[in-house]
Amino acid sequence: MSLAESLIRELERESKATRAVLERVPDDQLSWKPHPKSMSLGCLAFHVAAVPARVAEVGAVDTFH
Repeated sequence: MSLAESLIRELERESKATRAVLERVPDDQLSWKPHPKSMSLGCLAFHVAAVPARVAEVGAVDTFH
C-alpha cells in the first residue's frame, strides 16, 4: 500500500468520527466559549470540518516553498 493510499484510508476513517462530532454541535450554542480567550464552539467546529480539505490541498502539491 502506498503512502497516499494509507493517508486516504486514514482520512476516510477519521471523517466518520468527525461527522459524528459535528452532528452533535447544537446550532443554538455556536457562540459558546469554554473560556473568554477561547475560540467559540462554532469556530472550533468549522476548523474541524475544514481540516480534511487542507490535508487534500497539501497532498495535491508536488513541492513546498
